Amino acid sequence: MHLKQGDEKPFIDPTHHTLIGHRFCPYVQRVRYTLHYHQIKYDPVYVALDAKPSWFLELYPTGKVPVLITNQGKVIGESIVIMKFLDSLCDPDASLLERCGDAEFTKAGDYISKLSAPIFKIAFHKDTSSSVVESLHDSCSELNAVFKGTYFSGPKLSLADLLLLPHLDLLELALAYAESVEVAHVKEFDSNDPHYQSWPKLIDYMQTMRKLPFVMEVRNPVSAVVRYWESMRSGHPNPDL
Repeated sequence: MHLKQGDEKPFIDPTHHTLIGHRFCPYVQRVRYTLHYHQIKYDPVYVALDAKPSWFLELYPTGKVPVLITNQGKVIGESIVIMKFLDSLCDPDASLLERCGDAEFTKAGDYISKLSAPIFKIAFHKDTSSSVVESLHDSCSELNAVFKGTYFSGPKLSLADLLLLPHLDLLELALAYAESVEVAHVKEFDSNDPHYQSWPKLIDYMQTMRKLPFVMEVRNPVSAVVRYWESMRSGHPNPDL
């Protein structure tokens, strides 16, 4: 249940980590993947982004999610900062950031910035102009060319992968809108998808990531993503589908 303006502040256990977020926000999903990969216990609190509760704005005036309240009472914002903080809580040998390094992590973020811009123009602003669609295709082709192994940085999963996946999970939806495909017919990528010929490495990567147990614990399937974005585009966002 996403808390809205007028809803009371929930009890926040000071001995637990608490993640304040939104079920369909890719920036929140990055953090959820990090928490679940490292098996860090936390309490989730969801807020409606179109009607943010006053208690949340008092806690974090920018109103952006995610926000992590640590079990030491520290309030941390910005998904990348939270991901790195959580990763630092584990043993150095288990660090996902160490597997890719800061440079590769930043590189993954740069690719996501390129990809996210046309995705949100298409999905949110309903802009399917040829230049925007071409930008989406070019971003996918560029990312497809990056993969040299199973994961973004090679044979091992890293923090860069947890950064990428939540945004890639919007790709099927954006392509459907761009190509005027009925949303009822949108399905998750597989090797039979017509886009597979253009981006085989990217789609193989997405399939691999989606099968990881910690991802399956919290990932929203494309069917749920479609329903949420349809509610967004109708002017009545409903994250509690």
